Amino acid sequence: MTATKPDQEVSPTLARAMYLLRQEIYGYLDEDERFMDLNMWDDEDVALAQELVPALTFVLRNIVAKHKVAPNGTCTECGEFWPCPLINYVHTALHDPNQPHVAVRFTQRLDAPLAR
Repeated sequence: MTATKPDQEVSPTLARAMYLLRQEIYGYLDEDERFMDLNMWDDEDVALAQELVPALTFVLRNIVAKHKVAPNGTCTECGEFWPCPLINYVHTALHDPNQPHVAVRFTQRLDAPLAR
């Protein structure tokens, strides 16, 4: 896919898709932060994780936030057509079935009570 000309704006449909992709990434980060409430570790592990996971999530969230879509469909940070390589990488990593966070997230969704 090629970038639009700098003076062209992306269609409302493409803009919405780009917005939804960013929101999905943020949703996964939110879920990862909520997993800190699980009773899977001893007190020392929990204390360390409660410090590190939010700090790492904060860093990743801010990196993702810098890579916004410009009106012409390019990334405001790196100039690539959006979703740029960084957003693609983060999105792919959050969905990689070989990563433990994906398995934990999937298990938690299966175990969660159904919303009514």
